[in-house]
Amino acid sequence: MPFKISIFYKMLIAPLLAVALFALFIINIYFQQIEGKEYIESIYQKHFPILNIANENRILLDNIIKLTEDAVVANEQTWLNNTKEYKEKIEKNFKDLSKLDIDEKTIFKMQTIFIKYFSKTIELSTLMINNSEDWNKIEILTKEMTSYLEDTR
Repeated sequence: MPFKISIFYKMLIAPLLAVALFALFIINIYFQQIEGKEYIESIYQKHFPILNIANENRILLDNIIKLTEDAVVANEQTWLNNTKEYKEKIEKNFKDLSKLDIDEKTIFKMQTIFIKYFSKTIELSTLMINNSEDWNKIEILTKEMTSYLEDTR
């Protein structure tokens, strides 16, 4: 004798299937929400501090550029001393970056480029303030400084 399903049970199949699919949908949303929360937390823990440090370094770099330009225009060697404070803050920020989960080689490369840029900028500014007539050296330093500046940005 074949198994017969009553009409009542046949009518229950569609709503039970809908409830089961809805339950799977809710479970899927729950797991996506957990994954999204973890991603947001990683952004908050890692990416925001990196962006804050990058923004601060950009502002400090702009301050160095402005200060060296002003020192050359005003012909004041002592104004270049103020750039050292900004340099130290940028170097401290590189140390803070190394505490975050970033590749050490990348940080070292950025830091090296910045230090080269800074030294060339100070050297060029000093030559220009002292009214040096060594135009070849000034041209070479300007090209090097510009190249390092482009690499830092």
